[in-house]
Amino acid sequence: MSKSKGNFATVRELIANGHKPSSLRFLLASVPYRRQLNFTPESLQAAASSVERLRTFSSRLHTEKFPEGSSSAISERAAKANVKLVFPLVFCLFPALYVVVLGPAVIKIMHSLLGK
Repeated sequence: MSKSKGNFATVRELIANGHKPSSLRFLLASVPYRRQLNFTPESLQAAASSVERLRTFSSRLHTEKFPEGSSSAISERAAKANVKLVFPLVFCLFPALYVVVLGPAVIKIMHSLLGK
């Protein structure tokens, strides 16, 4: 977008055209840092749709009744989830922590032993 090309819009103009500020915030927050935002009317409409879905979900959480207690199916799924979490923790997260925490200490020990 640029003024010279004539495809420039301010936030006030977008709000005056009927777009909600929450949609604009959602669209701007959905783009990762240091990535260019491709601002189109379609992307703004998609952001408005996403905000509406989130609001609907939130209102359903607050108004609907959910069954209390636990069922055996939920307990079984929770037990399986614990087993599924062990592999990534043991083989991915813990070795990475060892490298980050112990790496500098090992380097210092090696330098002191080798006398460099």
